[in-house]
Amino acid sequence: MIKKEENLVFIDDYAHHPTEVFSFYKSLR
Repeated sequence: MIKKEENLVFIDDYAHHPTEVFSFYKSLR
């Protein structure tokens, strides 16, 4: 389970680097 702090960091990263983070997130699934 993702902790709230980590989730906020993810959202922040996503806001700044949407395509990079999305492809990284997809690679984890």
